[in-house]
Amino acid sequence: MKLTVILGVCLVFCVYAADAQRTRTRTRTRTRTRNRNRGEQCHMKEIDTCLEKIQALTKGPNPTAIITTSDGIDKICNTFDDVMKCMKGFMKKCGTPLQRELFDFATEYFVKTIQQFCDPGPLRENFLKQSPCINSKVLTSNDYKSNCINGYLVALDNVNQTNPDKALDTMCCAHNTWEDCTENLISQECGEEGKDQMKIFIEKAFGGLNAMICPRNVFPPSSATCKKAVPPPGTKAKGKFSDNPISKYISSYFGFLFAV
Repeated sequence: MKLTVILGVCLVFCVYAADAQRTRTRTRTRTRTRNRNRGEQCHMKEIDTCLEKIQALTKGPNPTAIITTSDGIDKICNTFDDVMKCMKGFMKKCGTPLQRELFDFATEYFVKTIQQFCDPGPLRENFLKQSPCINSKVLTSNDYKSNCINGYLVALDNVNQTNPDKALDTMCCAHNTWEDCTENLISQECGEEGKDQMKIFIEKAFGGLNAMICPRNVFPPSSATCKKAVPPPGTKAKGKFSDNPISKYISSYFGFLFAV
C-alpha cells in the first residue's frame, strides 16, 4: 500500500526539480534561450505521462482486488519498475547533479527492499494468504474509506496552510495515524496474522523509508503533537481537487488504494 505514498514523494521531488529548472531558466539571462528550451522539455506533463501507467491500476469495479493474486502483485511490481525508469529519465534530463544524486540515493535502497516482495518466495506467499480478507473486509469498506483514508488526505490537504516548521509533523502524524487505523481494522476483521502480514507488506512496499522519515517514537499518533497536527474529524478530503501535490496525485493516480 505504501508503494503509492513513496511514489508520491518521488513525484513531488520531481515537481520541485522541474520548478527549480524553470527558476534557473528565468534567472540566468546570459543563457536564456538554452535554459528556456530545456525548461520546455521539462514540463510537468512528463511526470503525468510517467504516472499514467499507475492510473491504469485504478480501473475496474474492484481495483483493490489487485493485491489478492500473484498476477496482481506482478502487475503492481512491473508498473512500479516502468514508472521508476520513467522518473529516472526525467531526473536525468531535468534535475541538477545534486538532485540526481539524492534521487538515486533515495531510490536505490527502496528498490532493493520492494524487490524482496516482488520476487516469488515465502514473504509474498504468506501475504497472499491474507490479502483476500484484507481486501474484501477492510480496503473496500466504508469504515476504511471514511475514517482511515479521508483523514490522511485531509491532513495532506492542509500541509500548504501549515507552518513550514510543522509540516513534517502534520505529514508524519497523519501517516502513522492512517497506519494505526488500517491495522486496527485488519486486526478486527482478519485477525492478528492478517495485521502482521499487512505490516510486512507495507514495510517492504515503502522500502523502510516510513520508519526512517516518520519514526513512531517521534510521531506517535496518540501524542499531543499529533493531536494538534492532524485536522479534526469530519472534514472532507479534496482528493484530486486538492492544492497539495501529494494529496492530488495520490488521489488522481493511486485511486486503487486511496479512493475515498
